[in-house]
Amino acid sequence: MKITAISQANGQLKTSPLLDYARQEKLSDEKRAEQQKLLPTWVVDEGSELKVLWQPRKFAQTSENRGPLLLVEETQPSHIELTLELWQQVDRISALEKGYVLNFLKNKKKSTTSQLKQLASQSLQIPPAEQWIETYLAFPQLPSELQKQLQDEQISINLFYQLNDLPEELFTLLTQALAEQRLRLTVQEARQLSTAVRRLPRDELPEIIGLARSCLESKDDLKKQTEKLLNGINKRAYPELTNYRENFSKKLEELDLDGRINVKPPQNFEGDYLDFSFRWSKEEDFEKLLRAIKKCRRLFDLV
Repeated sequence: MKITAISQANGQLKTSPLLDYARQEKLSDEKRAEQQKLLPTWVVDEGSELKVLWQPRKFAQTSENRGPLLLVEETQPSHIELTLELWQQVDRISALEKGYVLNFLKNKKKSTTSQLKQLASQSLQIPPAEQWIETYLAFPQLPSELQKQLQDEQISINLFYQLNDLPEELFTLLTQALAEQRLRLTVQEARQLSTAVRRLPRDELPEIIGLARSCLESKDDLKKQTEKLLNGINKRAYPELTNYRENFSKKLEELDLDGRINVKPPQNFEGDYLDFSFRWSKEEDFEKLLRAIKKCRRLFDLV
C-alpha cells in the first residue's frame, strides 16, 4: 500500500509518496530502523487543520520535527490492520490514541460496530465488547487534563469503563470534576456508583445530578465528598438495604460495646450471622469482652 508523506517546506504542506509496504507479519530490521529514524506521525485531515491521530513518544518529547506526517486518509480500509501493526512496531499506542483510531474508523471510514469489535480485538488489544468500544470512543471527548492522564497512563482505563455506562449529563459532570481535581474515585467506587444509578428510573436523573452537584460544591475533603455522593445515590437505589444499615448502626451505638470489639453484619444483610473481631491483653479483659459480646445477641434481630 502507498502511504503519503506530508512535509513542511517554506510554511507550505507538500505531499510525496513515502514507502510501499508489502503485507507481511514482521518488518525487516532495515525497514524497522528506517521507521524509527523517521519517527512518523499519523494525522487525519479535519479540513481546517491536520489532527494528530498517533505519534511516537520520542517524537512528542522533542521540539525538533524529525519525521514526516502520514496522512491516514490515503490508506485503504483493508490496509488499516497493517498500518496499526506498523505503528506498534515503532512504538506502543496509548488508550487515548486507540480512541482516536476507533473514532476515525467509525466516522470517516463508516466502519460498523462488528468491524470495530474485530479490529479492536485483533489489532488494538481491546476486548471485543460493545461497552469497551464505547468507552474508547469517548476518550477523545474527555476534558484535556484527563486526556493527558490517559496518554501518560496516569489514570485507569477501567475507571472510565465503569463511568461510561452513566447517563451523558452525569458522565460529563463527573469527568469534568475529575479533571479539575474536585472529585476522586477508585475503580470500585465508580462501579458501585454506576450500578446504583442503573437501578434508578430515568425520571430521577435530575435529582441525582442535583445531588452530585451539591456534593461537588461542598467544602468537605475529597474522601468525605465521595462518601456523601455514594451514600446519597445508594440510599435512593437501595432504600431497604439503607434502612437495614441505619438500624444496625443505631442499635450498635445503643449497646455501648467495648471499643476493642468490632461487629459486622453479613454483606448486604444476606445471611443470619454476625462477624466478630476483638482483642485482649490480659485475663480480666477477656471476661469483660465476653460480657460485651453477650449484649450483641440483640443484633441478631436485625439479620
